Amino acid sequence: MADEVHADEEPTLIDEPEPRPNQNSDTTARDTGRLSETPAVRPEPHHTHADEPEGPDIPETPSAATSAEPEPGKVSDRLAWIAEADRLFVEGDFVAGDKNVYYLGKGKRRVRMPRLAPQVEDPARSAFAEPGDWAQLQEGFSSRNAAVLVAPSGFGGTTVATRLLIDAGNEPIYDLDATLDLRLFADLVEDGDPEKRIPEAGFLLRVPRSPTALSGAELQKVERLLSRVSARLIVVTGPDARLGDDEVLDLRLELKEPPAHRLIFENHLRERMGSRNGQILEQDGLSAMVDDLLSPDLHRRRAAHLAAFIQQKERDGIVDLAAVQDLMEQRDTDDFTIWFDNLFDRGDGQFIVALAVLDGLPFEDVLESSKKLARDLGATARQKGKYWNRLAELRACTVQTYARNGAFGRTVVPAITYKDGAYPRKIIEHFWRRGGRNEGFLRWLTNLSSDSVHSPIGIRAASTLGRLSLLNFDHLYRKVFLPWSGEESRKRRDVVALALRAPASTKRTTANVVRLIDDWHGLQGDPRRQATAARAYGMALRDEDPHLLLDRLGRLAVVSNDEVVAAVGESLSELIGRNYGRLAPMVLRELANWRHNYRREHAVVHGFLAATSNLVAEVRDDQPEGTPVLWPTLLLLADQNPQLRDDLCDLWACALTSWTVPGGGQQALTHWAVMAERDGGARQALTYLLGAVSQTDDRTQRIVRRIATEWASPDHLQSVRRTAEQVKEHLDRLDLTAPVESKS
Repeated sequence: MADEVHADEEPTLIDEPEPRPNQNSDTTARDTGRLSETPAVRPEPHHTHADEPEGPDIPETPSAATSAEPEPGKVSDRLAWIAEADRLFVEGDFVAGDKNVYYLGKGKRRVRMPRLAPQVEDPARSAFAEPGDWAQLQEGFSSRNAAVLVAPSGFGGTTVATRLLIDAGNEPIYDLDATLDLRLFADLVEDGDPEKRIPEAGFLLRVPRSPTALSGAELQKVERLLSRVSARLIVVTGPDARLGDDEVLDLRLELKEPPAHRLIFENHLRERMGSRNGQILEQDGLSAMVDDLLSPDLHRRRAAHLAAFIQQKERDGIVDLAAVQDLMEQRDTDDFTIWFDNLFDRGDGQFIVALAVLDGLPFEDVLESSKKLARDLGATARQKGKYWNRLAELRACTVQTYARNGAFGRTVVPAITYKDGAYPRKIIEHFWRRGGRNEGFLRWLTNLSSDSVHSPIGIRAASTLGRLSLLNFDHLYRKVFLPWSGEESRKRRDVVALALRAPASTKRTTANVVRLIDDWHGLQGDPRRQATAARAYGMALRDEDPHLLLDRLGRLAVVSNDEVVAAVGESLSELIGRNYGRLAPMVLRELANWRHNYRREHAVVHGFLAATSNLVAEVRDDQPEGTPVLWPTLLLLADQNPQLRDDLCDLWACALTSWTVPGGGQQALTHWAVMAERDGGARQALTYLLGAVSQTDDRTQRIVRRIATEWASPDHLQSVRRTAEQVKEHLDRLDLTAPVESKS
């Protein structure tokens, strides 16, 4: 499911960084152990390749094979989106029939007028739980003969409307058909009722489908006619319903504070159990079970069902709690199946399935994707896509959520989500087991995932493929995993690695996934499947020992193939960013050791540069709806954790002097400078870090100073003047013109 906006949202790093004031280059250092506050001094210089001839100070052109344009925050965003997908995949009111059906009028002008079912009326009479705004609702209805009660689905709108009519003395209560044209009803009331059923009666019109039911002009006409015979009408509708005109606002009542589930449950249990009610409520474990089954976001009638099941499973004052839970689960399943099949048969299947896959994403994304699904299923939506006004019927709601894009940071966007967090998985599995359209569903998921595998939509689609593999691993292996693992397209190979995340995290299929990845790992003549194995080490095996993952990636790092090296580097950057950076010290230490092996150097540099460019951190601020300051993740981690600094300096020196990705180190460092230019704290941290990097050896020293000089140039593409001046000033203080001994 989607995350709602909260000020205390979990940070994207090891520890929550302290808020920092904007600092300038004159900020004095304090002895707090922060890189941004205390210059990093390296006790001994280190050389990356003492036994190799020194190349040019700054390589000119990047390697086309493994160096890509940096995408700020790409990996950070992807890890956050994967975490959301992991959380997802690892109703209208009561309607009942009645024998007491009457008709108003004759011939074609006849209106069906059944009595309200006892299952609805009796609880409103004997087990009613007052909503928080009950007094206001009573006051608003007391002077009216017609009203529109606006109540979100699950708030118990029908029960509240029924009780309003009972307290007003309008009985019996008739349940009008949802398709009733209010103009016809008004004409029949005006003509008179020979059977005298209308005078002093109450009428309910629930979730009307005729636009006249929400027309202020028609309702006011009906109100005048009903007032003559002391009868009353309440139209119950949801907040998403479109009102016909502004005149209906004069007749509107809003249910804003529904009764608590617990209060409804206790009232119903008291009505059913009488004097034994207190004894039953004191049973060990019952109260906890009630709280667990009555989640606040579920329908209020669920509380009445629970009371009925407890009565059913009570013997001699003892309730069989396990049996009650089984009954509730079975009812949920039956209710869900009826709801899903009815919507699917009406042509809404593609939307509810698309929402299950993309739960918590913006409405526009869900709607556009549902249209593609309809084409792949060979279906056409008969509801013409008017889903925004039908969210209550779809058991969904709107939320405010964060959208993240490394290029510009965090924004707040409206999204839609199912009210019940279990619905995405239930819908996907029910649709798949329904059969008949599975091939179209697979085609939609594979297209959606491969088109945008590194976006929230693509990650959800790939994760859904993984969820389906739990139902039939062999089928998904033959249709997707095996053919796509050897694809030329990196995106498709990434889809496989991400899809394997779900079965790799499930006990009954973990061994299958590990064996499959190990098999691809060892295919020396098939570098594409080796590259897929490398990506799986970064994305799929989330519960595996990280030391084992690094060992496997290190072995693939020596493969002389650009596709494999790029995949190893990408997975290394993901391991650095995993679990809010908790693995970063271990991974950087391993990379620093690898750099001495020239066969692994290419992967080391590629992975390190991917991490420097694609991992960004949100430094918390006081405006949860605004955009926080962004730092390079590795810079912030080094600022917080002194143990990282030596390894980080060694890896920067390696990246700046390495022949493997020419120009990549300078490009990544400039990316950091651009981010630091916007924040004094980041600028100071980068300044002290570069001072320490420059002490590695004389070649690295010249490169760092030359880069800083280029940053200060008015012709430099990026405006990083403040960063350049602060770095140069610090380098001057370190007296970098003095010779530096190189460690051989």
